[in-house]
Formats: sequence, C-alpha cells, structure tokens
Amino acid sequence: MEKGSTPLYTIVRGDKGLFWQVNNAEKTYIEAKLTPDAKPTIDEKIFGETGRKLVGTDTVNGYTAKKYEVTTRKGNKTEMIQQWFSTEHSFPVRVVGSNWSVEYKNIKKGAVSDGLFELSPGLIKDTSEVPDVLH
Repeated sequence: MEKGSTPLYTIVRGDKGLFWQVNNAEKTYIEAKLTPDAKPTIDEKIFGETGRKLVGTDTVNGYTAKKYEVTTRKGNKTEMIQQWFSTEHSFPVRVVGSNWSVEYKNIKKGAVSDGLFELSPGLIKDTSEVPDVLH
C-alpha cells in the first residue's frame, strides 16, 4: 500500500503478525504489531462489524461496486462506515469512516515476487514511539 503522493508505503506481513511503515525519503521504517484493527481494510467484513445494509451500487475509479452502510463497534464506540465493495475483485475499493477514508486504485491481479514483502536493503529502523496515526 502506498499513501498518497508522499514517499510512505506500508508492507503488511500477516505471517509475522506485523507491518512496516516505510519512509523512502528518509530511508527509515517503523515496525508495529499487526492487530485486528490495524489490518488494512481489504476484506468485505470490517473489524468490529455489527450490522451491514446494502444501499446501492456505484462506480469507483472505474470499478463497479456494491455500496454498504456498515455499523462497527470498538469498545464503547460505535461508528457508521460506508464501504464500496468490488465484486469483480472481491475487494473494497473505497471505505469511509467518520474522520478517515481509504481508497484503493490501480488494483492488479496476479502473482508478485516474495521480495515485494520484504524491507529494502539499507533502511534504518526508527525506534521512536509508533504514532497513533498508524493504528
């Protein structure tokens, strides 16, 4: 996953239970535990989901998608989330919460090299505290 036009990207390693947030401009990375609520929003079911309502269909970045209103609960907090789920890719192409959003573009099906999920040589681990924005 790449984050906008910034030189940041995320490598998610479910097999290791962690993810790396890489800052290519500074050649550094942050390592954090991959908790259920920190996982990328790539499944149809959202972490903490308590209800789901189909509200229509839409096109997002050229992908036909079913639009859902999803109710989630984390602790005492309830949030209404909108999700556009592409049936072509079995993948959410847009997810919008109360003060955040994720949109996937340039989705490509196919195999990738194992090296794509490894840190590039020469990166330095940033051992400062992981910012809340990564969770």
